[in-house]
Amino acid sequence: MFFLVPVSHESMTARRWPWVTTSIVALNLIVHVTLLLTANTHELEQVGRRALDFHVAHPKLAAKPPLDRIERALGVKPIPADPHPELSEVLELSGARPAVEDDGVELQAELDALCEELDQALARTPNYRFGYVPAKMSGLGLITHQFLHGGWMHLIFNMWFLWLVGCNIEDGWGRLVFLGFYLVSGVVAAFSHQLSVPTSAVPLIGASGAVAGAMGAFLVKYLKTSIRFWYLVWLVFRPIMGSFSAPAFVILPLWLATQLFWGIFGEGESVAYWAHVGGFAFGVGVALAVRFSGQEKKLDAAIEKQISVSQDPRLLAAGEHIDRGEYDVALRRLDELVREDPNKVELHLERLRAAQGKHDPSLESSAYADAIRAYLQHMPDTALELFEEACHAGRAEKLSRDVLLRFGRLCVTRGSTDRAAEIFSALYAGGAVDAPALNALIAHGELLLARGDGRAAAELFEYAAVAPFPHAELDDYLQQKLKQAWSQTPPRPSVSASRPPLRNA
Repeated sequence: MFFLVPVSHESMTARRWPWVTTSIVALNLIVHVTLLLTANTHELEQVGRRALDFHVAHPKLAAKPPLDRIERALGVKPIPADPHPELSEVLELSGARPAVEDDGVELQAELDALCEELDQALARTPNYRFGYVPAKMSGLGLITHQFLHGGWMHLIFNMWFLWLVGCNIEDGWGRLVFLGFYLVSGVVAAFSHQLSVPTSAVPLIGASGAVAGAMGAFLVKYLKTSIRFWYLVWLVFRPIMGSFSAPAFVILPLWLATQLFWGIFGEGESVAYWAHVGGFAFGVGVALAVRFSGQEKKLDAAIEKQISVSQDPRLLAAGEHIDRGEYDVALRRLDELVREDPNKVELHLERLRAAQGKHDPSLESSAYADAIRAYLQHMPDTALELFEEACHAGRAEKLSRDVLLRFGRLCVTRGSTDRAAEIFSALYAGGAVDAPALNALIAHGELLLARGDGRAAAELFEYAAVAPFPHAELDDYLQQKLKQAWSQTPPRPSVSASRPPLRNA
């Protein structure tokens, strides 16, 4: 048994709350719960049971839709109406086939009436009323089918995938544009499904096609974004769990390939693979058109303008001072605003812009540190991007060691293990004796242990064990990690306590 679920990606940040995505998720949930509470399946079950029992009792009769489809789904196989003539007598004598009824025409008419009654009962169910039936081409169903689901797992996975990709697309294109794009993606997906099964009477339900459209747009807009996955592999009685990261340009095309494969070689109508393919292709096409037509920049500028309308006029005035090159005036105004609300990221970003315009390295380093601290509270991925920007510009020297340690751990969770190792090494290589240095030693050792380098991991754990910094609460944990590291490689002599890599300042 194998489970693979995306849990996050490094671009999960937005300038505004994704109200459209949230509303779509909420509406799908409300519809599903409402239908569960109000569903009346008694009539359908009664009619279906009568028709099925009647056909089983008279297997020579021909079942019409939808009874024939229900029988195939249930695995019920009444004896064919016209077996080989040479077997007829044997079947009747053995009791496996009843004798030919004289009133076969009347019985067939009765079964036909039961099939018609069953068809009418099905037509009154929500899935048939509001789903999209290819054979009927319901205009209303093109939209309403996107808000129906076949069960909780169907609903949860669709909404989770929508949340992962929809928030960013909504933030990049705007709420109204995203809403229209989402609904049209579902319509295109329904038509794609119809092309594969034009005469099907099975209703198409679910948001999968519309979500696939958002996934296609996400691939174009966030091509290199790293997506983090959680997996569970159950081997006999031993579950193996873990996580890994992979870029969008690898994972999403691979998902599309699986949908194409099952669409071509799969059987049955239980999953609308071609709806997924059509929705995804539509999303890719729209995103490419938006980008190369220049509309993406216009949409982004319009959103920035909408956001600025709700901002403090004092912040807007400070921004105007920066645009005119009046950096000292802007900084004085921004410092006043920061004292009122030190956690507002917009203020720190403007202070950073002013510091960069003034070409003051010390002030720029402080502005980077303040902006990063503000982002860390709610948008750690954006804080990490800003941190890398500060490092590239040589302006990260005023970041606290606790913040650096946090970035190292964040890099581990995002799969950037080489970068994490660099940050951890920088924290303890300088020789300072403090909590961040000790924790960096341990975190780096754990990273090496996960890579299978037990010897190097053991060396770091030994250094941590003899570090001249109070850590009695970590002694048992360090001994446990040392045993784990030694189990991967022959143990080396312990590091001398007189020559630890950390020294007293």
